Amino acid sequence: MTIAAGFICPDGLVLCADSQFSTDNTKRSGPKVWAQTAGPFSFGIAAAGTGYLIRSAKQQIERALSETMSVETIRQEVEKILVSLYSNFRDPNQQGISLLIGVRTLAGISLLETTDTDVAYVETPFCCFGSGSDLGNYLLDHLEPSLSTAWGKLVAVRLLDQVKRYSLYCGRESQIVVIPRDTTIPHEWFQPEQIEQIEQVFEQITKASTPVLNGAVNLQMSDEEFAAVLQQFSAVAGNQRVFAKAFDFLRRPPGDR
Repeated sequence: MTIAAGFICPDGLVLCADSQFSTDNTKRSGPKVWAQTAGPFSFGIAAAGTGYLIRSAKQQIERALSETMSVETIRQEVEKILVSLYSNFRDPNQQGISLLIGVRTLAGISLLETTDTDVAYVETPFCCFGSGSDLGNYLLDHLEPSLSTAWGKLVAVRLLDQVKRYSLYCGRESQIVVIPRDTTIPHEWFQPEQIEQIEQVFEQITKASTPVLNGAVNLQMSDEEFAAVLQQFSAVAGNQRVFAKAFDFLRRPPGDR
């Protein structure tokens, strides 16, 4: 299975997934997020489920979509593809697939989600599915990416990192792509080295926050000891913020090189 998520932000869409394909006996890496841009038209796919079905659906969707289509036409085309795919290729002993499809046209941005052969519009700020979705939805409830795609990318990094740590069937590299609302800007990938740097920042802050959370309810700790813990956390968080400020890619809006 996998963990996949999509965020609807005021300035665009963020799609993400891990890159581990698992069977009963093996684990391997492979892409689960794809994106294309042709002028003002841009779309991306994040997938979870059986590998050969994901690949077939992705290839058929890429061939079927065009920049002249409305989002509703795209929704209907994807539904037809899934009905055919499930009818002709799905092994009943294997799980199906779930897709998130982000679309940008001159009319705006939309996020579609699939459940078996049904395709629906996502009407909430985020959508998460896969074997790690329970943990993913818990995290997203606390990290809602409602500010910008820049914040959405950070949420995606944190989400994938935590789910990969604790979900048996999620792992390998994180894949994150942004589709800006601005129709003059192509889709943009969050690069692996950038993801790794942000993971390190979150890791340091998480380690420093654990003693604060424990100390807040540990009445055997004196006020002076708790004050020292808070001071230590503040120092670590401040240092990591300085570290993060050095990341030029966090300051740039989508499309700004």
